[in-house]
Amino acid sequence: MRIIDIVLAILGLAGFAGFLGIIAAYVTEPVLIIIFVACVAMAAFDFAQEIMKKRYGQG
Repeated sequence: MRIIDIVLAILGLAGFAGFLGIIAAYVTEPVLIIIFVACVAMAAFDFAQEIMKKRYGQG
């Protein structure tokens, strides 16, 4: 995996988190914020797994 792929993936993840963060800031329901945090955490976990899989030749 090239470095540009990693940078673009991080930017995409940051954009996703930022989008959800803006919504969570305006709609201050605790359950909604918990769901948004869980979604960003799952996306970050998937991103990390893909990076490790490509880096160590499993994919």
